[in-house]
Amino acid sequence: MDTTFLYNPAGNKLVIKSGGKIVGGFSGAIAEKVFHNLIEKGQKVKIMSETKGEKVRKLRTIWVKLGADQHRGVILARYGVSSTKDLTEVQLDTLIAEFTALSSQRDSPKDIRVARSVVIKLLDQMGIYSPDNWESVNTYLLNPKIAGKLLYELNLEELKKLALKLRSIKGKSARNITQYSAN
Repeated sequence: MDTTFLYNPAGNKLVIKSGGKIVGGFSGAIAEKVFHNLIEKGQKVKIMSETKGEKVRKLRTIWVKLGADQHRGVILARYGVSSTKDLTEVQLDTLIAEFTALSSQRDSPKDIRVARSVVIKLLDQMGIYSPDNWESVNTYLLNPKIAGKLLYELNLEELKKLALKLRSIKGKSARNITQYSAN
């Protein structure tokens, strides 16, 4: 029977077909190693690219893993669309790269977790945070004058700057209320 090798460098997957049916495959670093070995041995390997549908599924899988899927509407609003299916392939690639990087930072160091907690406490004191409504937090933080990013996208330095900014806003708001009630 005729054996065909299909390699997807973007997905880092190698599929082995025999008689038109998938009989095996590899993924990750092993797929890349097997691919290089096949090339060195003179085997013909078809290079495949991910379809748009595969990219959408990959992005959604990453979002679910990160817990970001619930913020899908806010994330997609940056691109002026309401569905991942409406994203271009370039936009999908950008989001996949962005959230894959975030996924690798998933287990945040204690100092980042503490800084996030400080920001959430400040947002709560300002009346913006509610555990059952992250949409208001996301909308507020995405404002370029505030942070321009979602909470989990901020690094330690950005979180510290945001906390200072929120304290300043909170202080100004308190002074305005005091001045108003004094008049």
